[in-house]
Formats: sequence, C-alpha cells, structure tokens
Amino acid sequence: MNLKEIKEIAMRAPQLGAQAEIFVMRSQSLSLQVSDQKLENMDRKNTQGVGIRALVDGRMGFAFSTVLSKESVEYTLRQAIENAKVTAPDQFNILPGKNVAIGEKETLADVSFEEKLENLMLAERKAKDYDPRIVKVQRVGYSDSLAEIMIASSEGVEAEYTNSYYSAYVSSQAEEDGNVEMGTSYDVVRDFAKINFRNLGEESADKAVSMLGAKPIASEKLPVILDREVATSVLEIVADILSARAVIKKKSLFENKLGTKVASPLITIIDDGTLQDGVATAIVDDEGVPTQRTVLIDSGILTSYYHNSYTANRMGVASTGNGVRSGPSGTVGCGPTNIYIQPGVTSKEEMIDSLNRGLMITDVMGLHTANPISGDFSLGASGFLIESGKLVRPVRGITIAGNLVDLLSRVVKVGSDLRMYGSSGAPTLLVDGLSIAGE
Repeated sequence: MNLKEIKEIAMRAPQLGAQAEIFVMRSQSLSLQVSDQKLENMDRKNTQGVGIRALVDGRMGFAFSTVLSKESVEYTLRQAIENAKVTAPDQFNILPGKNVAIGEKETLADVSFEEKLENLMLAERKAKDYDPRIVKVQRVGYSDSLAEIMIASSEGVEAEYTNSYYSAYVSSQAEEDGNVEMGTSYDVVRDFAKINFRNLGEESADKAVSMLGAKPIASEKLPVILDREVATSVLEIVADILSARAVIKKKSLFENKLGTKVASPLITIIDDGTLQDGVATAIVDDEGVPTQRTVLIDSGILTSYYHNSYTANRMGVASTGNGVRSGPSGTVGCGPTNIYIQPGVTSKEEMIDSLNRGLMITDVMGLHTANPISGDFSLGASGFLIESGKLVRPVRGITIAGNLVDLLSRVVKVGSDLRMYGSSGAPTLLVDGLSIAGE
C-alpha cells in the first residue's frame, strides 16, 4: 500500500462517525554475531504492520494488524472504531491536525555482507590482541535496520519517511590472579562509515583490563567525575521524568517545577528531533507532528517538558513532537528523541588534574531503581581513585548515594567531550561531593 491509499481509507472514518489515524511501518533488519573469527549467528527479518487510532466522542480506540492489504486495513479501521465505543471518554483525547511532510527516501549503506563480517572479526581480533590478560571476547555483534513509515489521518496528516541505523558492540573478559573483569563498548549511528570497529574492540578490552585488581575504598564524601557513558545513563533517568506524561501521572520530581532551578547553571538539557545524523531524527513524530529542538533545562532552569498531542492538549500547550510508538502494535506514548546534555569547555583530563582526591565513576548498577518522585538513589558503582591529579587504582564494591536534583545541582564542571550513545548523550561531568559507601 502507498500513502495515497492509506489516506483514502483514513478519510472514510468520518462517514463511520469517527476521526482516525493510520500508522504503517515496513522494516528490514540484519543482525550478526561472531565468535572465534567465525560467524556464530545471523538473523534477517522483514516485518510490517498497521496501527489505527479511532476517536469517537472523546473515546480513543486502537487496533492493529500485520496484513497490509486494502481489505485488512479497512477492517482494522472498523475494529478500532468499535473498540473506541467501549473505552472511557477523556476530554483531552485528540488527533493532531493537518500536516503534510514527505521525507527523502533512505537506503541502507552499500556495504556487502562480507565487509560487515570482516569488520566484526577485526573488532574481535583487536580486543583479543589488546592485552595478554584478555582471556575471552565474549560477545561481538552488529545490526542494521531500515524502516519505512507512513501516517495518514482524517484530520489532514500525511507523512512518509524512512529511518535507518547501524550498531555494533564488543564485550571482553580479562583475568589476572583469579580476578575477572568485563568491559563492553558499543556504538549506534546513522552512518555505517562512522562505526570504528577497531576502536570498539580496543575500547572494550581496555575497559576490562583497566579494572583488574579493583577493590573498595573507605566510606567518605568525595568529588566525583561521572564518565560520559555514566552521565548518559543518568540523563536517561532524568529524561523519563521530564516527560509530560510522567508529570500528569504524578510520577515526576519535576512536577510543578517549571521556571524553577533544578540543576547547576552549567547544565542545559536539549531534546532535538531534528539533530543532524541523530539516531532518532525524523521529520515528524509517530503522530505526524513535526519534530523540533526543545530546551528542557536551560542553564539549570526547568523550561519545558516534552509532549505528545494528548499531554499538550491536557496542559494547554503545543506538542513538542514527542509522540512515540514501539511499532504498529503499540499505542502512542511520550518519549525523548535525541536528548543530550550540552557540552562545556573543560576536558576530562583537566577535571582529573584539578582533584587532590576524588573518584571517577565509569560504571553504575541499579540506576533504574532511582525514585522518580523523590529523586533518591543508591547505586553500586566502580571506577578509579584519583589522588594528586592522577588515576591511581581501580575501585569496585562501593555504593554512591544521593538525589538526582542534588547531583545535577552540584555539577561544577561540564566536559567538552559530548558523545551520543544512540539517541542519548552527555559529556563528562564533575560533581562536587557525593557520599561513597565503601569498606
């Protein structure tokens, strides 16, 4: 089916007493895994589906199908309308208004299967050869995906675009004197050429080897450097509670905080669905609303939540283009696009040099347990002890505890080394004092 045919079906909804939105996705994907310089697993998938929302007197219904024939889509529309009739009404239910957006057709990079496999084997070799203490490269994988998306509604939405991404990861195991450590490195990008397979292998091995011999430190309060990968993990938790949906459900510590200070003046958080080469960049969101650049926290001040059409209508503002679906079978949620902490001017090396005694955190465990309402957290962590401006030894078996707002407010330096890990990214952050529970 094409966009014109989908639009024609959507326009029949008013004759059936409803408004309707039709979301169609076709996708293809490839995943590879290698082990000991041999292809261990390969999986190719082609999927398709249609998800339809129908609005009848304030009642929203949903139905989906994996069949894209005209007859099936028409049947699914009628099913969505019938489902709407038995749901609870909500005065804020809405389907977005007219918007026509046709994006350029993307294709996957012209890279042969053999080249992809060779690059994976290169990553595995570089990890294994990095250091004699690397005893095993546990996992090495690659995947790519291309999705074609079409959205049409009775309200005048017509959108069509394609989206692609490429990802790779390496997980290495180091061992010395009975001590075993793991290191994982990964990348998710929009351009195959930007995956540096050699670096992924070496980075994975370095992470594992550098943690050998790690042990706890004494309990104390120290300035802490959050490695940019850890800072990104923290941002992903903060991103969840910057959602207008979380605020409406009273599951966000940022409820009623618009216009107030929630972080250090050095912290600016941006969600940008238009970011060049962003993994989540698209011309529209999954409701057909144009994506945009939204400053959520500006120099420490909470300036906006991100919205889909429902949350925007409920709060009396415009959608920020953050309506998201997990696929045709999923209903519309509210999620970030490309979200990141704006970089500063300080290098990680300068941060380390500035500390007489401190801790650089390179990994945390249990971040998902942070309380979204209070912001309190207590996390297992590992990293490196800093003394006299030098990394002196690896640290493991400690817990860091605090509060998300307090952590963000205590940031005293923001790194210049922003890196996107898929659709989220952050630079290195220096936090002035966190409680460390150790031995």
